[in-house]
Order: sequence, then structure tokens, then C-alpha cells
Amino acid sequence: MVRGSGVLAVALLVRSCAGDEGAPEVADSGVLSIDGAELSWIREGEGPPVYVLGSSIYYPKAYSSELREHFELVFLDGRHFVPEYDPGEDVLARLDISTFADDVEALRRELGHDVITVVGHSIHGQIALSYADRYPESTEALVLIGAVPFRFSEFAEEADQVWEELASQERRDLLEERLAGLEARLAAAPTSRAFAESYDQRAPLYWADPAYDASYLLEGLEDGPAFAVLTSNLPTAEGARARLERISAPTLLVLGKLDFAIPYLAWERLLQGVSGVDYVLLEEDSHNPQTESPDRFDPVLIEWMAEHLPR
Repeated sequence: MVRGSGVLAVALLVRSCAGDEGAPEVADSGVLSIDGAELSWIREGEGPPVYVLGSSIYYPKAYSSELREHFELVFLDGRHFVPEYDPGEDVLARLDISTFADDVEALRRELGHDVITVVGHSIHGQIALSYADRYPESTEALVLIGAVPFRFSEFAEEADQVWEELASQERRDLLEERLAGLEARLAAAPTSRAFAESYDQRAPLYWADPAYDASYLLEGLEDGPAFAVLTSNLPTAEGARARLERISAPTLLVLGKLDFAIPYLAWERLLQGVSGVDYVLLEEDSHNPQTESPDRFDPVLIEWMAEHLPR
């Protein structure tokens, strides 16, 4: 490790806390209804509250059971993964990444957590960063995993460099084969499955095993009109640096060296001169270390959280 430096709808399931007869009941899942969006949430496990942002369909399958023995994991949908959320072009044009962060805060208030750790993987790292920036008093810690650092166009050269240096011939051949079939696959699928189908076909970019079958993770995942809000509102590198410098919460960044979607070189450039971020580069991993190699990822997270969130 290198030191770089709403309203809550009726719950679907209910359990009793610790078996105590007098203990209050805790909802295991529910729906946050906010501004016309119906955002599902699920929580599992015991311990400090850790909010995993993005999808209550994908992410519960992406983290190990071991982590549920250490943390209360709260999985919340983002508006971009709710295909029914289609408020019209005028409303969508007024949304930005801070809207997604405000949704997280609405759920925190409804669930009654004083402070939370926010976890952002991939593009959801931008939501986590926005949350920590907007709500410092509620952010106990910030965890970024394979997070998008800033606008894609600003790290295209670094992505090409990592690909040229580290992609095996097997990976190159497999990606070429999969991309050749992508257009037909997208044409055969519902529009709301565009992200899932594309992500699955581009597996060589996202997994240490270029042939990794992520279909079980992507099953049931649908995107909607708000997806473009995220991709079109990413900060510049300059803006991302300024925000990182404002964030006071302990921050952990975990990257995979074999991540060909989010090149570690872009983050290393961004972190130059920025203090307060613990940066871990997993040499054998890619974009999804929490899923593909929990034996390496889980100890990093558990040990870091124990150090920064003493209980």
C-alpha cells in the first residue's frame, strides 16, 4: 500500500436484530421514491454501514460473503439503472452527478445512519466522490475501485499505452472476436440491455481472465435514459484534482494493473501532489478485483477499514 498521502417505500423483507425480542426491526430491502425515480436498495451483513453505489441487481453479486461478516453492505440503485425512470429531456438536462449523490444522502437519512462509508466502482466512483465532496459530515470513509478518474477523452492515450504494454495476444484476439459480434448482439437485445450486452462482449477489457463469463452478474441489469447523464458530466482532470483536494475523508483507491478500461497510469498522474489517498495497485487484477479475486481484494479493504474506522 502506498500512502499518497425522498421517501422510503414499504420494505420488501424484514428481519429482527440479533434475535432480541425487544430489538427494533430492520428492513432488508425497499424502495427509495424520490423525484419520480423508484430506486431499489438492499442491505446485507453486520457492521459499519458501507454504501455500495450503482445497482441493487449487479453489485450484491459482485462482493463476497466474507465482507458481509465485517460490514453492513447497502446496495442502492442509481437512476441510470432504472429503465422506467424517464422524466423527459428537459428534466434529464438539469441532472448531473450531484443528483445521484443527493439520492445517496436521501437514503442515508431514511435508514438513520449517522455516518457512512461510500464505495464507488467504475463510473460509480464519480458518484462516491461527489457524495464525499458534498456531504463531508456524513462521509466516514471513501473507497474507490477501478474508478473513472475524469473524462474518458483525457486518458485515452494512457489506456492505449497500457493495452500496448500489457495485453497478451490471447486477449487481443478475443476482444477482436467479441467486438465483431457486438453489433448483432445489441440489435437482438432490448434497448435497456445495451450497457449489459456491451460490457459482456468487452470482457477482455474488464477482467484479468479475458474469457471471464460475467453473465451471472449482468442478468437482470437494465439501463435507462439517465445513463447519459453520468457519461456526459464527468469532470476534467483539473476539476477532478480540485475535488480530491477538497475531500477530507480517509480515501482508499484500489486499481488493477490489468484494467484496460481504466488505466492505472491516469490515476497515478491525477494523484501527483494530492495527499490523503491510500493507493493500492493489484498487479494481477483488472477492473473488478472485488469479484474476480476476493482473496486479494477483501483483505485490503478489511484491513484498511479496521485502521481508519476503529470500533
